[in-house]
Amino acid sequence: MRFMEASLAVVRVGKGRGFIVGGNDDSRYIVTAAHCLPKLPEPNSSSLFPRLLGQLRAKRTTIWADCLFADPVSDMSVLCTPDDATRWKEYSGFVNDIAPLKLRPVQRLEQSSGPIIAAEQGWLFALDAEHWFKCRVEAVSASGIWVAKAEEPIRGGMSGSPILGDDGRVIAVCCTAGGSGDEDDREGGPNPGLATLPGWFLEELNPRKRKGRQG
Repeated sequence: MRFMEASLAVVRVGKGRGFIVGGNDDSRYIVTAAHCLPKLPEPNSSSLFPRLLGQLRAKRTTIWADCLFADPVSDMSVLCTPDDATRWKEYSGFVNDIAPLKLRPVQRLEQSSGPIIAAEQGWLFALDAEHWFKCRVEAVSASGIWVAKAEEPIRGGMSGSPILGDDGRVIAVCCTAGGSGDEDDREGGPNPGLATLPGWFLEELNPRKRKGRQG
């Protein structure tokens, strides 16, 4: 199965999904769609979510997580380990043995050349969590990614999954609700590209910074 290792990094977040990425100090974060959270964190209140995470095929979510970033406009969110010692241990045990996904380096693209800046083959993780299927990925802007000509329908419940490029690296987050039942939705967007993540977080994931620390 292609991208078998990548599928191990996709986890359940509420009724949706998310995927594990690695920080410069070997920490682990989970990137997901903001609408997969039970609710958005309110200002000056706790951002800790109880029993939010679980294995993708699990019937229940049991792992607590803290919300590091959530943007309802871009529909992007980042989860991290809770500060509480017990919750920290549970979270770390859940994510640390899984190889994190690699992100495509973010390019700040301009739109002067026309409405479609880039087009390439992409891959979506099926709702059955058994295989990946091909789609066409089109970047209407640096942050708005559209999916078209998917080989299979895009189903509700796939939100928060990574959209992979042909190199196996993440290029966007699936936020298109897609069809349900017998509906045959094979395109949609915008799905948030990595440019919608805050710059400080992208810097935290920068492998060049990690290499510099080791040197």
